[in-house]
Amino acid sequence: MLLTAYYGYKGISLLSKIAVPLIVITATIGMIVAVKQVGGWNVVASMKPEQSMGLGAGIVMVVGSFAGGASAQADITRYAKSTKVAWLGTIFGYMVANVFIIMAGFVTTVATGIGDLPSAMLQLGLGIPALLVLIGAQWTTNDNNLYTSSLGLANIINVDRSKIVLVSGVIATLVGVAGLSNYFADWLVLLGIGVPPMAGIILADYFFISNQKYEYGKGSEYCQWNINAFISWGVACLVGYFVNWGIASLNSLIVGMVVYIILMKVNEDKKIGLIGTYIEP
Repeated sequence: MLLTAYYGYKGISLLSKIAVPLIVITATIGMIVAVKQVGGWNVVASMKPEQSMGLGAGIVMVVGSFAGGASAQADITRYAKSTKVAWLGTIFGYMVANVFIIMAGFVTTVATGIGDLPSAMLQLGLGIPALLVLIGAQWTTNDNNLYTSSLGLANIINVDRSKIVLVSGVIATLVGVAGLSNYFADWLVLLGIGVPPMAGIILADYFFISNQKYEYGKGSEYCQWNINAFISWGVACLVGYFVNWGIASLNSLIVGMVVYIILMKVNEDKKIGLIGTYIEP
């Protein structure tokens, strides 16, 4: 997992071309076997879980499951050949591929009672396919996470990105071994509250503060920090976590946008955008 992230986009691209088709094929096999085992699609559709949760909690967990990837999607799609390709890739990835994997997990979970796709496939007697799904899904997810986080940290602490990948990968491995997966649901809730305001602040800055235009190159200067963004994010997280009305993910996103716009308008004379760019007079 460290290796592909270490080499950057080329490594991630090569892995995805191999792993993604394998995941699709093995997940499809798992669903077919699971449906046959329980007696058909009608039986699957009629099954109900023993425990349930509210709509708001469900939305927060679903948002948390891919909010980080959605917010960092531009780190990958910036390599697309055109804007059209970037749009198509993003839509297909989240609306088709992501939905397919969720459905594969749902069907196998219903059939086996195990809420983990590789473990459920193993329960169905699909040892090798389960191993392929486990390795492929984890590898393609984690190398993207390492790549994205290393880009951000490299801009903050001015350290070579490849070194950050190695250190972050080791730390993440130790955290995983320590048993973070036991608190996966709680982690998704935190992501569902903490990540949306980041996206909200980015959207607010691009559409309302910078008027859909950023300036780069000669004549541009960049500040290292924008305190308005950090304050907005902190306030949004507090609202999302403590306010029980509505949907937490949506609340934090909207609050982050509104607070950021207000703070930036108050400090408009400083001409400091989210990426800290301004043009010298």
